[in-house]
Amino acid sequence: MMPLQFITGDLSVNKKSELIEKMVQLKAQNPDAIIYYLVPEHLKFDTESFVLEELQKIYETQQAAMIDIQVVSFTRLAWFMLLANLKSTQNLSTIGLSMLVRQILSDYADQLLVYRGQINYQGFIEKLVSLFEELFEGNIEPEDLQVSWFDKELNVEENIPNIEAQRLKEIQLLYSAYIVAVKERHLASYENYDALSSYLNSSKEFDNHYLFVDNHYYFNAKQTSLLLDVIKTFKQVWITMPLTSDQAHSSNWQPLVQVPHDTYKQLKELCLNLNLSVLEDWDIHSKDSQFKTSIEWLAKYFYKAQSQERLPQINNNLVEQLKHSHHFAQFDSLQTELRHVSNQIHALVSNEGYRYRDILVLARDLDRYQPMVEPFFAMNNIPLFFDHAMSMSQHPFMLWLEGLLNLKRYNWRYDDLMLLLKNDIFVEASPTKGDFNSFKENEWQDWLSEQHHQISHFENVLIANGYFGYRFYNETFEWNFQTSELAYTNHKGHHTQMTLFELVSRKRNWLLETVYKPLQAWKDEMSGAEAAQWLYDLVELSGVKQQMIRIRDASISKGDIDASRRHEQVWQVFRDTLDEFYLLYEHETIDFRMFFDILFAGLKEGSYHIIPPTIDQVTFSNMVSPQVQPFKVCFILGADDNSLPQKPSYTSLLTEDNRNLIAEGLLPHQYLMEHVSIHNHQELFLTYQLLLSASEKLYISYASMLGSQQVKFSPYIENIAKELNLPIRSYHNLLNEKLDQKLSLSHFGRYPMQITPILQRVRFYYEQQLAVSNDLRLLLKEMSQYQAEHPNEVKRPLKELIKATFTFNELPQNIQAETALKLFGKNLNLSVSKIEQYYQDPYSHFLLHGLKLQERQLFELNPAKTGDYFHDFLDFFMEKLISEKLSLKHLTSNQFDQLFTQTKNDLKANPRFNLFESQPRLSAIKFQMDRRLYDFIRFMQQQQHLVAVDTLKTEAIFGLNKQAIHLDGFVYPLRSGGQLSISGKIDRIDGLNINQKHYLQVIDYKSGKKNFDLVDAYYGLDLQVLTYLSVALKNYSDYSALGAFYQPILHSYQKVDNQIETTDNLDEMIHQLHLNANRLNGFVTVPSDMLQEIDATLVETNKSLVYPVTLKKDGDYNAHSVAFSEQELDTLLKYTHYMFKQAAEQIQSGHIELQPFLHERFTPALQNEYRVITGFDATQSYSAYRHKAVKKKEVFDMMVQELTDEEGDEDNRD
Repeated sequence: MMPLQFITGDLSVNKKSELIEKMVQLKAQNPDAIIYYLVPEHLKFDTESFVLEELQKIYETQQAAMIDIQVVSFTRLAWFMLLANLKSTQNLSTIGLSMLVRQILSDYADQLLVYRGQINYQGFIEKLVSLFEELFEGNIEPEDLQVSWFDKELNVEENIPNIEAQRLKEIQLLYSAYIVAVKERHLASYENYDALSSYLNSSKEFDNHYLFVDNHYYFNAKQTSLLLDVIKTFKQVWITMPLTSDQAHSSNWQPLVQVPHDTYKQLKELCLNLNLSVLEDWDIHSKDSQFKTSIEWLAKYFYKAQSQERLPQINNNLVEQLKHSHHFAQFDSLQTELRHVSNQIHALVSNEGYRYRDILVLARDLDRYQPMVEPFFAMNNIPLFFDHAMSMSQHPFMLWLEGLLNLKRYNWRYDDLMLLLKNDIFVEASPTKGDFNSFKENEWQDWLSEQHHQISHFENVLIANGYFGYRFYNETFEWNFQTSELAYTNHKGHHTQMTLFELVSRKRNWLLETVYKPLQAWKDEMSGAEAAQWLYDLVELSGVKQQMIRIRDASISKGDIDASRRHEQVWQVFRDTLDEFYLLYEHETIDFRMFFDILFAGLKEGSYHIIPPTIDQVTFSNMVSPQVQPFKVCFILGADDNSLPQKPSYTSLLTEDNRNLIAEGLLPHQYLMEHVSIHNHQELFLTYQLLLSASEKLYISYASMLGSQQVKFSPYIENIAKELNLPIRSYHNLLNEKLDQKLSLSHFGRYPMQITPILQRVRFYYEQQLAVSNDLRLLLKEMSQYQAEHPNEVKRPLKELIKATFTFNELPQNIQAETALKLFGKNLNLSVSKIEQYYQDPYSHFLLHGLKLQERQLFELNPAKTGDYFHDFLDFFMEKLISEKLSLKHLTSNQFDQLFTQTKNDLKANPRFNLFESQPRLSAIKFQMDRRLYDFIRFMQQQQHLVAVDTLKTEAIFGLNKQAIHLDGFVYPLRSGGQLSISGKIDRIDGLNINQKHYLQVIDYKSGKKNFDLVDAYYGLDLQVLTYLSVALKNYSDYSALGAFYQPILHSYQKVDNQIETTDNLDEMIHQLHLNANRLNGFVTVPSDMLQEIDATLVETNKSLVYPVTLKKDGDYNAHSVAFSEQELDTLLKYTHYMFKQAAEQIQSGHIELQPFLHERFTPALQNEYRVITGFDATQSYSAYRHKAVKKKEVFDMMVQELTDEEGDEDNRD
């Protein structure tokens, strides 16, 4: 019988070197010896490197070969030994297994009750794959799951199954189907174990075969069975265990080594039961420890403390050694933790002679650190090997492919279309260059920038007009949009001969030919082979493959090998997945949804291969993964109470009770993992392993805040530190005030790393009004010296940056006049609303009209679009009245309805308002808007019955393009030599004749409530109706001013009191109530006696039902009436002109100060869209607010004074 020998020895003992010496001795004694060194899959590369290094030491040469020592995993062992006897088997990756399980779930969906709703969830599929692999590895057959308890739990009498029993029956059903499927396909991963066992039990001789098993402390049932077969046939087998021989034979409770102890005991008993020889343990003791005394001592201390053994003695000398070898730290954030670790690594390499390859960084949750570690390490020029397989799901190709197929699934949604268009692997070919490969690199980058620019314009048109779904791909649906005739300006700012419509049409046609039509080639049902071919052809046609090749080659030329490999790996995973899909579903009929679900169930499992380090790099790995040898220095990050110990997260579909129930009927060669028990022991063993992960220096830390969650130090680590009085240092994002060592740049990283916290510290001293510490002064001096010595690495001088720390939150004041003239132009053409906006806040005006920043238009109903519809409708309606020489007040009901319907139909044909036809909800809203407009125009008709006015002009444009139909505006000379032109549009100008005298009034429609405010007019915030009145008087010189008014379009509901309800003339009372509640808002400019002649309601009730005035008993306006005398109106209009010119001069002088008015609700710079630019914080900049300090009764005096001062200034300038 061939013997088994366990190699025992504490985890701190270097057993690997003695193993390799043993292998060399075997080879010397038997040159024909075939030696296998079996380790976990993820340790193969590192173990091969270690073996080679040890052999070079033994043979004292750099050319040492592996002398037939094959480093293998269990899978690789089967491949090596069956190489000459391999049957025709197929390999399926985890991706393929996911697709296989997805298909099984689809086939058996009708037989599922409990899991029916889970079959489309990727997480459930992953759990099933994990469970089925565990069952297979445990030698569990489907029939082993059919325990009698399941049937007993069914309520046969009522024919209602117990949910738990039903759930287990469904698992058994799916597992049975899974085993049948893998056997039919002869999958290598499911047959090679059994094939190797059969091969070993054949008549072959294995007298020259030896096996060393290392770093395996637990074996599943399949591995155990295979090991027993190897022990039967090989010359000899050695298995290492991380426990001493005494610990292996002890019956005492040993929590840290319980798992390897149980494995040792199990294998030994099985060998004895099978009459296999087991030699006495080879217990390796440490000759020359590879660890510093303090490192090994503290690990032993932890071991004995957890095992409740007698603790080792400690002395003062050892305490000092512990303080130098062990460093414990708490950080306020992950960023601070990584910053500190990066700086410490920089110091170790710069000052203490370590190499980067001597340093290991460990963390449990690598995804938590992955986004940040590279930039922090790069700032200190630290080469990094991040030992973590990243998912491919966010690679541009995967996003593009998902978006592509989702276009068909979800009828061309915006999000899916953007996944295609905003992806550099999908680019329209150049009409002149054609193939991508004909571009030179600089030409290609220019073309790519232009494509990005074109896609942005294309996207703007799409979202502004809702061109998605059938509106995109239906070629009979014509695109009409407002900006279609504008010339396209390319990414360099040059105007082109192409219109925006031509650009958009070209992009649309490209997508229809490249994407839409190929997608339509999918038949309702296809075979798996046809589906795979269809997708591959579609991807080839898109040009994506050629573009990925170009990007890969560009990465290689830049020396970015990792990026180039990622592109290659993604394409290979795509091809492999299609191959596996073809293998699984070649002859099966499949619909599109199933094809998508199965394909992406597999693709989402894809991850990049890890390329082992070949240069001097810091290794960043998972703390759970054992290392072949300890590193000299190790940083353990994220050692909080959630990570060490990690809370058990039980995700298996089988509960512990389920497992216990199944285990009752299993044979000795069958077993399942005891998750909870093993987990608890493994956490203790892991901590022991971590304490031995460095031979010289060990740094253990955690971040106390993870987002909004507060965590504590690992109790294992914290207890050690407290019991041994080892300091736990606290660090925050600012530098510590007191440092126990002389400052040098090496301790704080390179200049790019430390500039931010240094400046933060300077700002801290400034805010706290503290004197700068000597430590900080010294560091600033060293940084200045570094700047002088490395000018190419510094973008801004240190003095400038320090100065900026005191002024970074200063609000904008002004820009140079030359810059302002370039932005706004020498000649200004401003609307009244732009002038008002400037006075509301100069900086808001600068953002909107200087920089021209604005949010993109969306295809949605908003207040602006609603207002446009209201204004256009009223304009169209009134224009029809004027053109047909009709009077609103004399319209019959039939004429009114006919005109209203014509107007409605005209606007329906206007592409600006096709939004309302895009969906039923918006059509219903438009119906309500039309009803409100109908009521409003009827209301205007009622008003005109009370006041004999006729509309002179509607939507009267002034100050633009001197056409006959336009009104003259106002032009003012400016100091810059240019001029200011005021332009705008008056909603309505009404006229009337009284006693041979002509009067006019201007009306501005408002969808909300708006009143004229005299104080706002003084501050330049309410100049609109004043301007409109001034323009009207200029263009209708025979008319006098009646007033200027805002008229609300939307009327609110009015409450009717009991007195009105009981009146005999109810309709008339409601009519008057409605008129009174919706009077014109503004001001009148005629005496009260004249207004009584115009408005008869004043004579009857002393309160106008049309205008905002009420008469006193003596016939004059009361105090609440808004009426101005002729002199006051003259002052108002002159002041308006004065404010126009003042605004223009300030704009051209560069005055852009952020000066919002307090309580002005809609100042743009303070809204969310722009606040990220302005950075305005009322708690720090409250003084920037302006207050309306002038009282209403003071306004005219203040206006007259300013006008007088301005006249004096002009005289002086003249």
